[in-house]
Amino acid sequence: MIEVNESYGKAFDIAANKIKESNFLRVYSHYDADGVSSASIIASFLSRLNKRFHLTFLKQLDINEISKNNGELVILSDLGSDGLNPENFEVILVDHHEPPGNNKNIINLNPRSYGYDGTKEACSSTVAFILSLRINEENKDLYRFFLSGSIGDKQGVGGFKGLNKQIIERLGIKERKSLNLGPGKVADAITYSTDPFFVSLTGYEEKVIELLETLKIDKESKVSELSNSELEKIANILFLELLKGNTSKEGFENLVTDSILDEKSGLTVSHLSDIFDAAGRNGRMGLPVSYSLGDGDALQEMMAIHKDFKRKVIEEARKSLSSAYEMKNINVVEVSSESLTGIVASIGMIYFLNKDKPTVSYSKNANCKVSSRATFDLVGKGVNLSRALNIACSQVGGHGGGHDIAAGGTIPLEKINEFLLILDRIVGEQIGNTKESSKV
Repeated sequence: MIEVNESYGKAFDIAANKIKESNFLRVYSHYDADGVSSASIIASFLSRLNKRFHLTFLKQLDINEISKNNGELVILSDLGSDGLNPENFEVILVDHHEPPGNNKNIINLNPRSYGYDGTKEACSSTVAFILSLRINEENKDLYRFFLSGSIGDKQGVGGFKGLNKQIIERLGIKERKSLNLGPGKVADAITYSTDPFFVSLTGYEEKVIELLETLKIDKESKVSELSNSELEKIANILFLELLKGNTSKEGFENLVTDSILDEKSGLTVSHLSDIFDAAGRNGRMGLPVSYSLGDGDALQEMMAIHKDFKRKVIEEARKSLSSAYEMKNINVVEVSSESLTGIVASIGMIYFLNKDKPTVSYSKNANCKVSSRATFDLVGKGVNLSRALNIACSQVGGHGGGHDIAAGGTIPLEKINEFLLILDRIVGEQIGNTKESSKV
């Protein structure tokens, strides 16, 4: 059993009992790595209980959609809870964003409500995994999906902490330091690397092959087959590549990370997280769930999607970041693809743009999708993007929220300039820079 404080433990027990007593459940989850990993855990333990359930993935919390339920028990995963006020059904909240207010129909499992850090030490997959263990300790084999979610949520950067670390230690999961590159051939692993993102190498296959020839390393070798001396040579060169860019502390920490092997897939859990994320962002959210339920063919399909997705990410990042600009207190990037706003904001923040200002990206479609990313240093200085996005979006007729370090939202298309001015002012207030923001 994973130890949590008494009030949190009681909430988990209540949720576990509600699930066991229910005949049919509605499950809603987000589509990113944490969302699909959390959903995979939930689908797995419900299947093992022989429960009937219906799983729906959403891009954001949709109160109207969820409120259509007629008395079914709802599990809400990784979607936040802003505005959630169920009246005729109960909700088990498997989440780690800003916590909800009190409501007798919400069984709140958000770690923030019990004194745990939902940014660094527990994500939705953490919560889902602890819940699975409360239902049956034999669900401990689902740990790899807990790890894929927490890594996807960047909670493994600089080492696991808090509840995440406690789970790893309690289960005896072995970590080892390794170069954070994708699976497969070393040339592909460097060429398609986006986190870390190498300014002079990512996306440039010929340059990568030339580098490997200089190092006398076979481009066809798999990363897992490289000797320690070969890995050290590559690591030294890639560290210098990060120095060429405007890389944050998180970027350097992400070059060599604690790696955990997922023996069932033969991948590290970091790579598993990447392919889950790619599947989700390409509208194939069901594939990770199918894989978690035993469909071996789903893994190969996800890996093919992942490689194509990486190409799109690199192309979009280089194009959009070349035209990024600064306001007084924020970096701003326009992105052509709605599904890539968060990824581009993260790449820009960690590897390219001014580290003294959080980054906001937006994509113009029927509405305007906005995403934002800060660094841990900025959060330490007072930046809270969840609150900033929530206020700025609501003031222009939209909605937003998330984490202090990363948040998103949706606003009316014609309000983008007004939104940026408001967000710039709010971030300025958070960091003590109350000068007028720039005009856009």
